[in-house]
Amino acid sequence: MPLWSGALHYFRLAPEAWVPALASLKQLGLNIVESYVPWSVHELEGTDAVGGRNYDFGQHNPSLNLSAFLSRVHEAGMLAFLRPGPHINAELTHFGLPDRIVHDDSMWARSANQQPVPLVAPPHMFAVPSCASSRFREETHAWFQTVADHVRPHLWPNGPVVLMQVDNEAAFYFRDGPYDQDYHPEAIRFHRARLRVRHTTDERLSEAYGIATTFATNAPPTRCDAETPQQLMPALDWVHSQEDLILDSLQDMSQSLRKVGLGEVPFVHNLPMGDFGLPTNVASVDRTVGLAGLDYYQTRTDFDVIKRRTLRLCGSVETAFAPELGAGAPPWFVPRTNDDSLFTALCALAFGLRGLNLYMAVARDRWYGAPIDVHGNPRPSSKAWRNLFHALHETQFATLQRSARVGLVVPRHYARLSRATHKLGAISPSVLDLSGIAAFSACARSDYGFAQPIQLSWWRWLDTWAQALDAASIPFTYIDDDARAERFGTFETLVIPTYETFAVDTFARLKQLATNKRVYTGPSQPHLDEQMREHSFDAFDGPDSSNLIADSDIAGIVSKLADPHVHPSGLRLAPTSEAASNARMELTVHHTRGSESDARVLFVIAPDATVMDATLETPTALFLRDALSGERFAGQGSVSVPMRPRSCRMLIVERAP
Repeated sequence: MPLWSGALHYFRLAPEAWVPALASLKQLGLNIVESYVPWSVHELEGTDAVGGRNYDFGQHNPSLNLSAFLSRVHEAGMLAFLRPGPHINAELTHFGLPDRIVHDDSMWARSANQQPVPLVAPPHMFAVPSCASSRFREETHAWFQTVADHVRPHLWPNGPVVLMQVDNEAAFYFRDGPYDQDYHPEAIRFHRARLRVRHTTDERLSEAYGIATTFATNAPPTRCDAETPQQLMPALDWVHSQEDLILDSLQDMSQSLRKVGLGEVPFVHNLPMGDFGLPTNVASVDRTVGLAGLDYYQTRTDFDVIKRRTLRLCGSVETAFAPELGAGAPPWFVPRTNDDSLFTALCALAFGLRGLNLYMAVARDRWYGAPIDVHGNPRPSSKAWRNLFHALHETQFATLQRSARVGLVVPRHYARLSRATHKLGAISPSVLDLSGIAAFSACARSDYGFAQPIQLSWWRWLDTWAQALDAASIPFTYIDDDARAERFGTFETLVIPTYETFAVDTFARLKQLATNKRVYTGPSQPHLDEQMREHSFDAFDGPDSSNLIADSDIAGIVSKLADPHVHPSGLRLAPTSEAASNARMELTVHHTRGSESDARVLFVIAPDATVMDATLETPTALFLRDALSGERFAGQGSVSVPMRPRSCRMLIVERAP
């Protein structure tokens, strides 16, 4: 079943609005309803006679009757996607955590000087919990047990619940600078345990760090003052442990959900925006939880961000899903219109998104712009969304493909190096990425004894490839180097940045995958492993592969890739005139799986304020229909499509070449 869903928070609506709201969701073309299950809303103050917690699941407030809501979903012939947290954000005070949790200092995440780590979030700041805290994990398990008692009878196939989310936006509650947290005692113990896994003995740890140290006494760094490759090791190990801690927390919560009987349906997790600067990556979360997605809250000026993050999502996971694709926003976001939300959705779909949760589909407090009001009635803005989702069903869009010939590999080792050398403290790499600034732009400029500052150079090298491939109209995606092996099988060509240091296991894995592919690496040949020890790396030796590619060689290599301008369907954008060369235009072609010549859906994008009409060249007659407006365009040999500034058209091919 295609994963098109819409957010409806049962606990924020009057029960009499549930049925009309569900009906309006179905009219939009959505057959799955999504809702958080908020811990702080359901938990009552105080304890019962045996020391347990008191909860309201409809006994006092009818809006909190989760079981009754799920029954209404089932009666409506719909399915349900539930998100029980523990962290849910949802613009709730304390992000949906009970007061007793956020005020218990034993659970607080800690800064390097053992102070609580506050998050400023309307209506006020709060100290965030540590995901290493065993007490917080125990409390979370007890909450999951309570949720399970109300959800188990409604699990598929006996009920509508088909998808469960594990936690929410796992990035240390957005306080994810590399030396911002977490120095909670249990987080430090976790770090020391990870050091033992990586270095095995005290002697090898001391050798790697160049100082006498032990697993039992090693203190995590509070900043990076390295001058040599070896001196980088404590910082690299620390950011690696931060990544492992988030994944361990997600794995622990997944196991907890299974223990309480909710493991019969798939699990999902959503990474927040700023993903190129986060402690984790989408591939590692996908392997840990089962399905990883990205949130989208961009505007029409954010085209390049939408494109880049969607290309990474599509390259790194099997099912490209947006657990939150904003229709509107909370009032403290940069203002956005329905056109902004539609543009974001269309551009993400253009570059390969295959499922989304419209958030919010139904209005509620602390939110504006939802297409359905709090009484369940469609607003005027719902028409465009209805047209879009009906077109996605009509074309069976979730089954189509956008083929990418080239995979730009994102090495985790270099991403860790960039995080380890970040210099702006609490203004983390993810905040920079979210702000439209390169996530790694605030790294130290030192070369640390390498030929160049790898922490800055690796991404610039990949970006040079991306720009050259775009200029040649060659489809590509980014792919995390730790993505599942089958993800690499879809590419003809892999591009991998390599410098003096590289991860041994990753190199061996990529080298094996590259035996039947064209591979380009560079600009340097590695000779140090991820622990900065000397290691012998063989060159990649796939067919027509080339190593040690310098930045200046990239444009020439891309120009030699065969027939870059014409899609197998025979479709392409006509070259622009010199006078209109500053009017950027992009075309993506989505075709029947396994048959690139069978074009089914086209997206034409005018991402800038400067615009011109698009001309599609085609070898034969072409008939197109705009999915949202219903306009039709046709031509023999070429088709002209009017475009507006910062717009995207989804065009259904009614008669293919």
